Amino acid sequence: MPDSIATMEAERAATSQADAFELLLKPEYQEALHDIVEQLPKLAVVMSLFGKLYDVASEALTDGELMGSLEELLKQKTQPIKESYANLSWAAKEAKERAESETAPIGVFGILRMLKDPMVQKNLKLVSAFLSVMGERSKTTAD
Repeated sequence: MPDSIATMEAERAATSQADAFELLLKPEYQEALHDIVEQLPKLAVVMSLFGKLYDVASEALTDGELMGSLEELLKQKTQPIKESYANLSWAAKEAKERAESETAPIGVFGILRMLKDPMVQKNLKLVSAFLSVMGERSKTTAD
C-alpha cells in the first residue's frame, strides 16, 4: 500500500511539472516571468528588510521584560478610559433608578424650575453645542 501512495505522488509531481512546462511555453507567461526576473533586485532588498524586521520582532516578542513593560504601559494608558466608563455606567444606572422611582409627572413649572439649576444649564449648553456640530457635519456630508 505505501508503494502505491508513493507512486501516485510521483505521478502527480510529474504531471504537475509537465503542466508547468506547458505554461512556460505560452508567451504571456514568458513575459510575466521576464518582468518578475527584472524586479528580483528590488525584491531581494525588500526581503532583506523583512528578514531584519522579523528578527527584531521575534526578539522583542520573546523578551519577557519588554512584554511586561508594554503590558504595564497599556494598563496605565487605558485605566482612565476604564474609570470614565465605570463612572458613566454608574451615573446612567443611578439616573435610571431615580427616574423610575419618581412618580409625579413633570409639568411646565417643574421644567422652568429645573432650568434654573446650573448643572442643567451646563448640560443643556453641551447638548445644544453637540446638536449644532452634528447639524453642521450633516450639512457638509449632504453637499
